[in-house]
Amino acid sequence: MANRCPKSGKRVSFTGTPAAVAFYTSAPPPYNRSPAPGEGGTVTAIAGFRGKATCMPGPGGGMVYVDWDQAGIVGVLRNHTSLAKGTAGLKGAARRRKRR
Repeated sequence: MANRCPKSGKRVSFTGTPAAVAFYTSAPPPYNRSPAPGEGGTVTAIAGFRGKATCMPGPGGGMVYVDWDQAGIVGVLRNHTSLAKGTAGLKGAARRRKRR
């Protein structure tokens, strides 16, 4: 799991494969939206049980909520996003444990 959620307002782009797009569109309507590959968006905060949050912790870094330019607000896995100006992805997406 990631240590911290990304800050609201950070620009990202969708780097998902066709399988990732199928994953997001397999949900029932109106939740079956998926950003197009390469689509840009802005990390946004949504209301939750503990106040506003920009992510939901989980395996592989969890999900981050992004207001996509065309698809609207969709929660996507962190490893399906990358920073808009680089290719590093959001922090905590794919961390490996160090062996001693």
